[in-house]
Amino acid sequence: AFGTSDVARIRVEETPDQAAYDPNDATLREAALKLQEGLKAPTVEKEEAIWTEIIEKYEGLQGDWVPEIVGRTYGNRGNARSRQGKFETALVDYEKAIELCPWSVEPVLNRGVLYENTGQLALAERDYRAVLQANPEDPVGWNNLGNVQMGTGNFTEALVSLDRATRLSPEFAFAAANHSLAQFELGESNLAIKEMRAILRRYPEFPESRAALAAALWAEGLEVQAETEWQRVNDPRYK
Repeated sequence: AFGTSDVARIRVEETPDQAAYDPNDATLREAALKLQEGLKAPTVEKEEAIWTEIIEKYEGLQGDWVPEIVGRTYGNRGNARSRQGKFETALVDYEKAIELCPWSVEPVLNRGVLYENTGQLALAERDYRAVLQANPEDPVGWNNLGNVQMGTGNFTEALVSLDRATRLSPEFAFAAANHSLAQFELGESNLAIKEMRAILRRYPEFPESRAALAAALWAEGLEVQAETEWQRVNDPRYK
């Protein structure tokens, strides 16, 4: 485990007023265009290189906009590095983004995802709760918290979190899928299977729910139905 730092309260009240930035600042306009270039990069490697270029060029400058632009860039580079499995350097980037943008939920949320992906569930839960303290209406935060709670076997708590996520965002397919899994783990197999089928009627190409439905049907002794659903899972991760 390489995550050790404590989380501070996300100070949303300190969110900068972008309207106060000087629209005639040529350096700001240049940096903003470079940010757009990074977001449109054709590969994650190129994306990471652009974020590094922005950090090296603008980090030492003076200007009311510099902490936000550079902080967001650190967060973006953390995301690019995390997608490549560079978790330790990604974590360093997230820490710097949090330092520069203490008002932003994004780097805390994304650091939580990194912790979750590396099995550090207590640290992930800590970050997700910080996000939800700052924004109790964040469906992604509730979904991710529910994921972690399922990972630690707290299925009753997970169901509460996932119910909150699905109520806040009824179109959030992953939250709905996780909600059905929590129901199944709590022994509500009929409700869970019904919910899985409802998700697949809306999103027939959703492999996570299709695989979950196949597993649930198999566990209930409905082998023929399970095999039928399994054959419809079109995703190499499940083959």
